[in-house]
Amino acid sequence: MTKIFENIDIIKQHLGIQPLNTGEIFNYRGTEVDNMEGLHAIEDTEKDCVNLMSGVEFDFFEYRGQTSVYNPCLSGFGRIKNIEDLFLAICRSLYFEQAIQTNPRFTFAKSENICVDSDAIGQHYGLATDYLDITKNFDVATFFATQKYNFNTQQYEPMRENSKAGVIYRINTFALSSSISNDNKKIYTPVGWQPFKRPEEQRANAVYLEDNKCFTTLPIQIFHFKHSYEQSKKVYEMFEGGKTLFPDDDISLFASKVKEKLSSSSDIIEQSFSQLSKRRGWEDSAKNRENILNQTKVFIEENDNLKWNEKEEDIEKEFCEMIERTKARLIY
Repeated sequence: MTKIFENIDIIKQHLGIQPLNTGEIFNYRGTEVDNMEGLHAIEDTEKDCVNLMSGVEFDFFEYRGQTSVYNPCLSGFGRIKNIEDLFLAICRSLYFEQAIQTNPRFTFAKSENICVDSDAIGQHYGLATDYLDITKNFDVATFFATQKYNFNTQQYEPMRENSKAGVIYRINTFALSSSISNDNKKIYTPVGWQPFKRPEEQRANAVYLEDNKCFTTLPIQIFHFKHSYEQSKKVYEMFEGGKTLFPDDDISLFASKVKEKLSSSSDIIEQSFSQLSKRRGWEDSAKNRENILNQTKVFIEENDNLKWNEKEEDIEKEFCEMIERTKARLIY
């Protein structure tokens, strides 16, 4: 029988999660570490760049919160069953990925040898991807476990009493870090600081899920809890209704427009058909292509004259501020 905790605080006590940002010093195998959240520079030798991990420096676990259990629990692409909808989602994600790589913030970070991930950025701004979000901060996970998004008002709202239990997942990131998917990709994906604000504020990382791969097949623990308005309202206020986790920036507006976009370049359309065939075994023929284009109303536009209103001095200033709050160890 599934155990259901009375509230999230009891789960927190059960897991022995301690307060953060108090300045307390710990000794881990002869290395002094503190509990202060920040950015921590870790070299990625495979990609030849530096990941700026957001959160505390040493943590054995990460978390994911949901208002209820999804069975199966799939990536954004994995949840889309309709072929036409999937084609449209692939087109939009590919466009976002290509467009974001021309943004001055993105190119500046790349020039400074910072690991940047256009897929992870798309994931955090609402585009469909092969990722699921996880976070190094337990409280951030509780926000997503206790708040329901209202698509009409485009705001998060506290959950009330519900017959369905909420859920917190705890992920063993050490076990996950060496895991490889069936299509030979690393499952654990560092995200942390990116040239746009959301991932850092959410202490974000991600897991890669190939099509139809369920999140719960990974090395995780599941903790169910009862919803209550009082509990949800407390978490809602902790994060100012989500404003601290979803800070306003220009890329939010851009992503919103991309999610409504019907035009794509011929190259993106070609890639989208190829992905559709690979993902779902869709038969790639001239007739099937014509049917999908007619039903989705996608049309070819080779150049949409995208322009970014970014000032170089603002980017450099924010980058310097980021460097000031970044810590690094020469040897681990």
